[in-house]
Amino acid sequence: MPDKLEEHYGIRLASSSIRHITEGHAKRIHESQVLIKDYPSTLGKAYVIAEMDGSMIPIVEIDETAPDKRKGKKESWKEARLCLAHAKGSATPTFGAIFGGTVEDAGKILFDTACRAGFGKSTFLHAVGDGASWINRQVDEQFGTQGHYLIDFGSICVSGSYPNSSESKDCKAACPRFLML
Repeated sequence: MPDKLEEHYGIRLASSSIRHITEGHAKRIHESQVLIKDYPSTLGKAYVIAEMDGSMIPIVEIDETAPDKRKGKKESWKEARLCLAHAKGSATPTFGAIFGGTVEDAGKILFDTACRAGFGKSTFLHAVGDGASWINRQVDEQFGTQGHYLIDFGSICVSGSYPNSSESKDCKAACPRFLML
């Protein structure tokens, strides 16, 4: 990771600094998430734009009983689901995340994030994503007719490159309101 930061942004940071900053952000997100569960009674903003995506995170578990903590580590991957939302015209996004949990839990995080961005009873939500069918289902479940799901252009291009892939078929089958730019 330090190499990529320097390559792309010209910033040099030690791995421990990156970890410290990331854990700080994760702690603030976790502490701020008292979820809004009820449908808003206020009108809200006219439009809210939201995005949700999954990201695989490497996990290292240390054997606490091992005399040398550097040895016997177990490595695995877990999915974090991240989202952001902002009212149309706003430069201040709201963020949400869930580490582990179910797809339904991720949908609740998306709903909460959209509400904190200004989603209300008269708001229309434009959700953008990579075509993962679970995101489309959550937009439908959480927002009903007040939302739709737009697959971003880059993902359409990648999906089109692999027309016989299971994700491509799953995406097209799950998105009856399939919108393209």
